[in-house]
Amino acid sequence: MFTLSYQIESVLMYVLQEDKGLFLTKEGESIVLKYFKDSQIFSPFAQKPNWFSLDCWNGYILLENESHNLCVYDGNFKIIIEDWKGYLPLSKFSTSYAILYSENTLGNILDPHQNLLDAQLNRILSRPKPTHFNKVRKILDDLSNITVDSNIVRRTDFEIEQIYWEFDLNNLINELPQWLVAHEDHQGMRVRSQILQYRNAIVFGIGQTVFEQRLVSLDIETGKLNWIAKDYHSTGVNHIYQDKAYILYGEELLSIDLENGSSTLADLRTENQKNRIKMLYNFEMKDNYILGVEDKTLKFGLFNVESMKYEFVHQFKKGKDINKKVWQIEIPKLNGNQIYVLDSEKTLHIFSKE
Repeated sequence: MFTLSYQIESVLMYVLQEDKGLFLTKEGESIVLKYFKDSQIFSPFAQKPNWFSLDCWNGYILLENESHNLCVYDGNFKIIIEDWKGYLPLSKFSTSYAILYSENTLGNILDPHQNLLDAQLNRILSRPKPTHFNKVRKILDDLSNITVDSNIVRRTDFEIEQIYWEFDLNNLINELPQWLVAHEDHQGMRVRSQILQYRNAIVFGIGQTVFEQRLVSLDIETGKLNWIAKDYHSTGVNHIYQDKAYILYGEELLSIDLENGSSTLADLRTENQKNRIKMLYNFEMKDNYILGVEDKTLKFGLFNVESMKYEFVHQFKKGKDINKKVWQIEIPKLNGNQIYVLDSEKTLHIFSKE
């Protein structure tokens, strides 16, 4: 059971580390950094520098200053890098690599050079945007990319863009039913979700529209098709936990075995009715939990995919535990024994497990 333990006003943004929640808050004309740990709020800096943005990665705390350069601190707020050219957020591809973009004026990208960072924030290399499509979808541990150009998925070298293999998604068009092929919104096969890695495979949703997708798995080394799931869904893969991919849509939870593509569909209506919560409209997954917000309400839930039960549901009540002006809450975030929820009036609500 969780109880509301803290409410912090004027929170512009927040991020979570293993042992604390960090947030930027407005104090007069300044935007300052504070953090919540062990049921207390702390100010890490004696002076109050004005920050523009905040991010965390691999235990590092990254703050964008007024000059739109980065200051990097360790978990104890010891300065590691000061006034580093680049702006947030990082494009995080794993715990091994991330991309820092540089060359901007007040957030407007002028020359989007990509600086590849390793887990210790060393700049391994810098390059212009790639010629094969303009966006890297995945960086693998061997420094190869997974890029997408229309219906073509490629694995390329990060630095010189040598192509290791290509896979044409239109080759899978015969796997789709005829009614979908003839759909008036037909755009050809496309990647419709984020690309996730599972062991020596990449997993992602494909389809000709965003409304009907099918999960596929490609071998990283060869680019060959491992399997294509038989069940359709209207959203991309939400999360990988242990050896399964989870996809929540409406009041159904689809779990797909990542070894062979077999799937199981669970109906959540009984559990939802028991807890007086409708479908989770906006949601995220962390480990074995779904954290989501009910559509058009101020209610959220914490759902365990292992037990297939809600562990916590809370309905905010205007004028009591939330401002009367609030019309929306963001997707909750779980951090150890705390749940963080930011509302539309910029109050951060922290629930602690009893």
